[in-house]
Parts: sequence; C-alpha cells; structure tokens
Amino acid sequence: MSTDHHKEAMRKGLFAKSKIEWIAMRDLQPHPLIQRKFKEHFGKSIRDGFNPDKFGMPVVIPRDGHYLVWDGQHRVWGLRELYGESEMCQCQVIPEDTPIEVLADLFLGRANTLPIRVIDKWMIRGHAKDATVLAVDAMLLRHNLRSGDQYVPGIVRAVGALEYIYSMNGGDVTLDRCLTVLHGAWGREPDAYDGTVMRGLGMFLHHFNGDVSDHDLTSRMMKAGGPARMLGQARDWAKVAGTSVTRAFCDKLVNLYNRGRAQKNCLVFGGARPEKDAKPKGH
Repeated sequence: MSTDHHKEAMRKGLFAKSKIEWIAMRDLQPHPLIQRKFKEHFGKSIRDGFNPDKFGMPVVIPRDGHYLVWDGQHRVWGLRELYGESEMCQCQVIPEDTPIEVLADLFLGRANTLPIRVIDKWMIRGHAKDATVLAVDAMLLRHNLRSGDQYVPGIVRAVGALEYIYSMNGGDVTLDRCLTVLHGAWGREPDAYDGTVMRGLGMFLHHFNGDVSDHDLTSRMMKAGGPARMLGQARDWAKVAGTSVTRAFCDKLVNLYNRGRAQKNCLVFGGARPEKDAKPKGH
C-alpha cells in the first residue's frame, strides 16, 4: 500500500476508533510537535467569551499517563484559566498508536479557526512527510543550517522564501547556489537568510544562471557592508523605482555585480539600475 493510501486508510478509521472521555485539565498538555504557536490573546478571547454550547471537543492522544492536545490547545487553556486544573473537559481521544505523519496531516486539514504561521505550518508539514519540506530541510542541513523560529545563527525562519526559490526559481539547483553564496558571504548570520534577501538572490541567480560567477558574486557581497545594509539600500531603491523590495534587491545585485566591468560584460535585467546613493522620492 502506498504512503498516501495508508494515510487515507488511517484517516477513515481513526475517528471511528476514537472515544469520548471526560479528562481533568491537569492531565491535558499541548502536543509538542503538532500545534501552532500558542497565542495568549486568542486563549483569553475564548476564556472571556466562554460558551459551553460553542466550545467543541478538543482532540487528544494518550501519552505516558496523560493526554496531548493536538487540536484545541487554546480552548483547553481558556477553560483551565476559567475553572482551574480540576475542571473536567469532554475530549475526543484518538488511538495512541496513530502515526505522527497521519496526526500532522489531519491537523493541517482541520486547523482553520485561526491562521497558522508559515513557520508553524512548515514544521507540521515536515512531520506529515511533505516532499517539498523534506527536500528543502535536507538542503539546509547540507549547508549546516536548519529551519526554525529562533533568531540565532544557523536558523532560517523565512521558509516561505525557501519554498518560493525551490518551487518557482529553479528548484534545488538554484536553492543550493543561493545558500552557498549567502553562507560564503555572510556565514550563518540570521539576517543573511532574510526572506527578501533570499528571494532577491534566488531571482538573480535563476534569471542569469550561467552568466554569473558565484565565487565573484560571493566576494562582492562579502564586501558590500552586510545583509542589513544591502536590504536597506534595496528598500530605498524600491521607493524610487516603484517596484517590490525583492525586485529592488535583485537590481541591487545586478548593480553590484556589474561594478568595474566593461559595458559589454555587464548584466542587464531591464529597467533602471539602482544608484549607490539613491534616495526615496520626496527626500
């Protein structure tokens, strides 16, 4: 049986095998993997507007003498705040042996009451064995990086940009080049993997492809003053040119790569090129 068919079979039988139980608040904990980031203001809105007829049953899975909430953590938090640890909550309990990838896949299909952050959804898609997430995360590991939500060296938070490059700008070849250039120019610095920086670089590398020396580009970016400075210049140019910051960052790379080259060897990406001292309109 294929993986997809196995998941479908699990989905069809999962809730038929579930049980309805009353469980004390003290025995309910958020699932450590299959959940969005907790938002206290949303939990407070449930607490302050509590209506038992609209509450709905949290869905939980047994684990080591307690229960992990994988659908309904904000409702459980609101009820706990309102009535305390001894309050009983009616829950739908699914079988303990449910595979993590099936749980993740179900969560992505059910979580529609509150928007999921891109990074949270990325992590859950990984547990659901999403092919794109697995491929991109494997690429990050090859560059001594990983996806995550922390602003620390080596962690890439802009997973939407990674997926955009992988899906729309040349696949793993462009993504590999992009990460190689960024790591070579700025190491594992968090700002180097800003979403706009990566999208702009991915656009540049994909568009010019074999016309660009990645080694030369890396050297020029290394001397350009860092990702924050280049991004600031791109934002200024975006205001002047009336374009997106991503396109402006790409234009900035064109300008940087062309500097000192004979005109016949210059790259051309259409439109005006950003000047070093460009100022926003009205300044």
